[in-house]
Amino acid sequence: MSLGTEILPASQAEHCIPKSRLVRSIRRQSHVSGYDPENPQELNPRAYATELSLGMQVVLPDVLARYGCLVVSRRAGMKAGSNKGVVTETCDLCIIGAGIAGLNALFAAAQYLPKTARVVLVDRNPRCGGMWTQTYDYVRLHQPHQMFTVGDLPWLWDRAPEYLATGVEVQSHLQSCLERLRPEADLIEQYNTVCHHVEELATKAGPRARVHCEDVDGTRRIFEASHAIHAAGWDIPAITPLSLSSSQVISTSPQNLSKDDIDQTAPALVIGGGKTGMDTALTLLARGKGRHVALLNGSGTVFGNRDVLFPTGVSRWWRGTMVGGLSADVVRRFDGKNAPDAFAHFSRTYAVSPVRDGLQYMFSTLSQAEAEQLSAGLSAIHRGYLRDVSDGPEGPEAILRDGSRLPMARGTLVVNCTGHLLRQPRPNVPVLSPLGTTLNVTPRASVYFLSTSAAYFLTHALYLQVLGSMPLYRLDMESLKGKDPRLFFLTCLTHSFLNMMTIMDHVPLRVFSRCGLDINRWYPQHRRLVSFAQLKVRKRSHMKHCRRVLDDLQRTEGISCGPEIR
Repeated sequence: MSLGTEILPASQAEHCIPKSRLVRSIRRQSHVSGYDPENPQELNPRAYATELSLGMQVVLPDVLARYGCLVVSRRAGMKAGSNKGVVTETCDLCIIGAGIAGLNALFAAAQYLPKTARVVLVDRNPRCGGMWTQTYDYVRLHQPHQMFTVGDLPWLWDRAPEYLATGVEVQSHLQSCLERLRPEADLIEQYNTVCHHVEELATKAGPRARVHCEDVDGTRRIFEASHAIHAAGWDIPAITPLSLSSSQVISTSPQNLSKDDIDQTAPALVIGGGKTGMDTALTLLARGKGRHVALLNGSGTVFGNRDVLFPTGVSRWWRGTMVGGLSADVVRRFDGKNAPDAFAHFSRTYAVSPVRDGLQYMFSTLSQAEAEQLSAGLSAIHRGYLRDVSDGPEGPEAILRDGSRLPMARGTLVVNCTGHLLRQPRPNVPVLSPLGTTLNVTPRASVYFLSTSAAYFLTHALYLQVLGSMPLYRLDMESLKGKDPRLFFLTCLTHSFLNMMTIMDHVPLRVFSRCGLDINRWYPQHRRLVSFAQLKVRKRSHMKHCRRVLDDLQRTEGISCGPEIR
C-alpha cells in the first residue's frame, strides 16, 4: 500500500501532545532507524516506544528533533477516523490477558476507578484463567495455595494451608475471584479474542490507548481507552507432542496423556526436568506400577526446597527461610562474575533435586520426599537435549543434541515436557509507553520475574501516578537466552530484588498489606516484622549492590538490563 506524507509545524502538534511527554518521547526515539509505517512494531528495540498517532495518522516524533516539525504518514485511500468493518468501543481501561496476572491488574485498578468505570477484559481463551484453562489433568500448585490468588481475595474453602491445589481447583478459584470483582466496575469480558497490538493516540482530550483485537469469528475490534494494561505475562502456550522420525514410539504431551497412557506399564521417557517433567514422572511412577520411567533432564534442574521455604505446623514460628532473607543472602554473594559459586551456595542451602549438580532453577519448588521418590523410582536420569528419535536396526534410538544415542524399547511413551518460556517472538516494548497510557507486563519489559506480582504492583503505581518516575530497572529476558542457566536465575533474582525495594520506596504500605501473593504471609506476623525491619536497615546497601551488578552484567554479558528511561 502506497503512503502519502504531510508536514505539520511543531506548533500544531503541541496542542495534542503535552510538551514534556513529547520531549521525553523524542529522547527515546531520536536514534530510531529502519522505521516501517506498515509494521510499526519493528522499531529499533533500544528506541521502541508505542507508536503515536493522530486519528489514522502515524507520527514520528524523532523527526521533530531534527527538523522542528512532525512527519505524518497516512495510508493512501484512507481518511482519518474511517474504520469501515471495524467495531470501535471506548472504555476507561482495557486489560489484555485474563489470567492471574490480568486479574491482579484488575483487582489493583478497581481500588482507584469508580464502580461506573467501563473496563474491558480481553483474552484469547474461552474463559478467564490463562494457562490454567489448558493445563494437564494431574497438575498441582507447587506452593501452598493461599498465596496463589488475586489481590487479597481468599480461597472459599477450609483446606489445610499447605494443600497443593489441582489445576481444576485453581481455575475454579480464579473464576471465583473474577465473580467477586465484577461488581467493582462496569466489566465487559471479551473472550476468544486476540490482541494484535496497542498504539497510543495523542488527542485534544489527552492521550489515549488504542487496542487492536480480532474475535475468533474474524471480527476486528478496537478498544480506545484511557489506559491499557498488557498483562499476558509469560503467555504460556499448551505443550504439544514432539514430531519424531520413529514409528516405533508414541509421542505425546502432558495435555494429551490419557488415563490408559498413565495407567499402563509400557516404558516412558520424560523429556524435560522442570516442574511439568517432575509432575509427569511422579504421576507415571505412582499410577503405572512397575513401569520403567526415564528422564532426559537437559542441564539439570534444581527446585526450591518446599520444606525449607514453607515449613508446616507450628514450626513456622521458628523454622524456614523467608523470601527476603533468601534473596538478600544469594544476591549479596553474587557479584556478576561468580555465577557458579553463588548458584552452588543457593543449591546447597535452599534447593533440592533428584539429580546432582543441576544448573537451572526456574522459581519452582519440590519437597525432599518428592525428590527422593524420583531418585529412587526413575530407571535412569540422562543429561542432554533431544534432537530426534529414529528407528535403528536394534529398535528406536533417542538422538541427543551432542550426537550421543540412547537405545529405547519399542512402544515407549515419549512425553514432551520441555520448557516453554521465551519460545515465542514478542515485540520489544517499554514498561510504560511514552504518553503514559499503556503498561506492559511481559518478559521483554520485565520488572519482576513473577508476572502476577508485577501486574499487581505496577498497576497500583500506574494509578498512583508514580510509575513514570520510579527508577525501575527494565530487563529484556530475551537477552538472557543462550546464557549460562545459572546466570539466568541470578540475574532475575538480583533484578527482582532491586525493583521490589524500589517499589517499596514509592507506593504506600497499604498496597503491600493487600497483596495476597506475598509468600511471606506463610509465616507468623512477628517473623514478617523482623524480616521487614532487617530489610529496611540494609535496603540502601542492597540496592547499591544490585545496581552495580546489573550494570556490570549489561556491560560484560550484553544483558539488556538498565534503568527505564522515559
